[in-house]
Amino acid sequence: MSKLNEKLVITSDGELPIILSSPHGGNRLTFKSGQKTIKPALRPAKQPKDYSTSYNITPDSGTNYLTQQIANEIKHLTGLKPYQIKSQFNRKIVDANRELKEAIPYDSEIDTSWNKKIYQVYHQTLSDMIKDVKKQFPGKPIWLFDIHGHDTDHPQTRVKQSPPEITILIGTAGGETLNDISLKKLKKQLFDPLKKRLSVWLPKFDLGFPEVKQKLSGGYIVRHYSTVPHVNAIQLEYGPKLRVNKTYRKIAGLATGEAIMTFLDTLDDDKTEHAWTTGKKSSLEKLLKRKDKKKRTV
Repeated sequence: MSKLNEKLVITSDGELPIILSSPHGGNRLTFKSGQKTIKPALRPAKQPKDYSTSYNITPDSGTNYLTQQIANEIKHLTGLKPYQIKSQFNRKIVDANRELKEAIPYDSEIDTSWNKKIYQVYHQTLSDMIKDVKKQFPGKPIWLFDIHGHDTDHPQTRVKQSPPEITILIGTAGGETLNDISLKKLKKQLFDPLKKRLSVWLPKFDLGFPEVKQKLSGGYIVRHYSTVPHVNAIQLEYGPKLRVNKTYRKIAGLATGEAIMTFLDTLDDDKTEHAWTTGKKSSLEKLLKRKDKKKRTV
């Protein structure tokens, strides 16, 4: 990857059939290329009239850090790294979770060459990761988790329902973005256990009980890449407290990472070839011990 591309996206090669994507976590509006400062055109502040889907130019704050926390826990439990791709660019210049024509500024008179390049870097990198996973694990399911944020319980209508700040919304287009598992089985083996973990741990840190809801249709990334055989693409949207507050974000990340690996261990019938987890305890235990130690010293 070129030095400029490294400024556009943060990537990490992996050793597992898991890819973590964070397309809205970046904040940068300008980039340096040698002595030149690159200033891509800005997307309009208001939704264009002929825009076909929900419009947003606000970054999903904290999702890059949340994605890293999920990756850290997966490595802690397995000794192996998932693939990662995280945007450095601001959503005000490119929305990587849209088709190209709706991902960049609409005005035909504006030079959008850099916007297109940024978009292409993100998607080419993600495509290359999928190809690499296929080489490592031929014929095996690939799990693409696209990490986002939401500010209300129902983003489509902007109707707030309690408690949106600690709700995780799931997007699989009603199961259409899943190739190797049914939505019913995914809910039972991944989402219900994730909710159960968070319901145990968040109250220990003075927060209420969370919700994990299948309310999203899923954006461009999960819909597009799930057309690749054996790619199972899942959009996860975290409420503000679960991605912005440092402590709660860590809990959400650790619980998600643990839930993913427990799910894959349960799903994989070939234990001799892929016994993913190593028997290590969740990092959540250590987090609670540190909290209790602080209480005793106060």
